[in-house]
Amino acid sequence: MLAIGIALAGIVFARLLYVWAPAIPERMKQAFLAPYTVLFQKYQVDELYEDAVVNPYYRACKKIEWVDNTLIIGGLNKLAEAVTGAADRLRRIQTGAIALYAAATVAGMVFLVMWLLLWY
Repeated sequence: MLAIGIALAGIVFARLLYVWAPAIPERMKQAFLAPYTVLFQKYQVDELYEDAVVNPYYRACKKIEWVDNTLIIGGLNKLAEAVTGAADRLRRIQTGAIALYAAATVAGMVFLVMWLLLWY
């Protein structure tokens, strides 16, 4: 019951200040100008936080974004291009002709035998 009474008193007080006698808040503001200014600016905590935390964090994120986009993603894209290019060149070797595969196998065996005979 006490909480309801306090809530109703707050509603009546706010109605008094802002509806029935709107000049009272302005007079209170002028009477307590220094505390009003400090409290209105919220001790400038938001500005301090923005300068000390948010802005350095934002700048660091921009640098990290550059590293990510340029080095990591760019490097992976170059690697993908290289693999695609190598695959395009290597797929031409696979013709499907069995005789060509057999000739390549025989040539490889001849090369190995000659290499073993000449170097060992």
